[in-house]
Amino acid sequence: MGICKMPRYCMYWANQTRMDTIANCMSRNRFETLLRFLHFNDNDK
Repeated sequence: MGICKMPRYCMYWANQTRMDTIANCMSRNRFETLLRFLHFNDNDK
C-alpha cells in the first residue's frame, strides 16, 4: 500500500507495525470492505 509495503494489510493497523497515516484515515474493517467490493477492469482487453 503506497511507499511502505507490508506483507499483509492488517499489519498497517497492528500495534507493533501501525502506520498512523493509514490507521487514522480509516478503520481496518472499512478498508477491507472497500477492498472486497472495489473491482477494476480493463475494457479494452
